[in-house]
Amino acid sequence: KTVGPRGRHRPTAVEARLAMAEFISNPLRSSDAPAPEVAAAMAAAARSPGPEVGATAASSADEGRSVEVRGLAGNLVASLALTPGHTAAEVKALVAEAGGPPIGSQRLATQGGKLLAGREEVLKHVGEDGLLTLVVVPSIEEQGRDLAARKGWQPSESVPWLIVHRGFIHNSPCSDLEVQDFKILMMHVPRARFEAGYYVHVRGRCAYMAENRVAKEKLFEAWDDFVEVYDPKPTDTAVDLYRRFLDETSQWKEYTF
Repeated sequence: KTVGPRGRHRPTAVEARLAMAEFISNPLRSSDAPAPEVAAAMAAAARSPGPEVGATAASSADEGRSVEVRGLAGNLVASLALTPGHTAAEVKALVAEAGGPPIGSQRLATQGGKLLAGREEVLKHVGEDGLLTLVVVPSIEEQGRDLAARKGWQPSESVPWLIVHRGFIHNSPCSDLEVQDFKILMMHVPRARFEAGYYVHVRGRCAYMAENRVAKEKLFEAWDDFVEVYDPKPTDTAVDLYRRFLDETSQWKEYTF
């Protein structure tokens, strides 16, 4: 693994939010990378995935290959030897091990602008250039504090960055918020519900047996993966999407004592 230059400017939550609006009207071109301040803007690529790499990517996924992970300014972050089956989540872990940013602050995108979900196999989407773009975004803690401050919401008393359901905030429709703010709110829903005493268990099994409970880390990872690539509709609410996620996307069910 090769680690590229370190110490580049990491955007604050406010800078990231402003940069996203800029990116929507001026998307990333592989030959003209924007400055590091617009790093978090690539999250908008989930709504406009760009061209697929097609047969080239499919054929290259049949065997292992070297993939370079570069920042938006073109700086080399890591050079990785990947094999078929490596997921985006696993690549993020390798990047962190190579000295890159924490896993939760990473977003991986193809040169065509497609944002990779955590469970997607990377080699199926990497083109002939063997490049991935690493987008560094503020942590969920930073984004939570920023969003709560901007909206005047009162966060959890025990977890000061966590946006809880006080005042029915989780029922806010997407139309009342900017899309990226809504997606930040989505990420807080299961965490706030665990904080409030809710649990998730494997559907069809006894909810009161500890071995049937779903580890919150596993749930958060799956939910964050869903949020990363989901395109919210104006009428969506964060809490309804979470319930639908449990009902339709997973084999899990929520309960409380």
